[in-house]
Amino acid sequence: MKTVLLTGATGFLGSHIAKALLDNNFKVLAYCREQSDFSRLESVKSDITWFKIGDGLDAPFKAAKIDHIIQTATNYGRSQEQSTLLVETNLSFPLKLFELAELYSINTFFNTDTVLHKYVNAYALSKKQLCEW
Repeated sequence: MKTVLLTGATGFLGSHIAKALLDNNFKVLAYCREQSDFSRLESVKSDITWFKIGDGLDAPFKAAKIDHIIQTATNYGRSQEQSTLLVETNLSFPLKLFELAELYSINTFFNTDTVLHKYVNAYALSKKQLCEW
């Protein structure tokens, strides 16, 4: 059984990916925040191994052999968040995760991006900047 570390699992895209992975016999590890809303995952929440972001990003890597990472966590800035929060969520967090993937020799790292041009808004810019890194 292959193991996938999924970020953004409680979001719209991430929840669908989590269910599809479980349906296809993957073991799913995921991060969650204190305020995470699990309503999209009620039927499968107990089938996922959860790690609190506050416990350190390396916790899942220490707990299991991870085969793949799928990064869907994002902040769209819909609630007028400061640009620094968008940069933290859309650039710094996945960049730290990518560094851990390198450290733990994980060969597959899927990152979700946006079709928006980087100058449309701060969200698009932060997503495009990760690709540039």
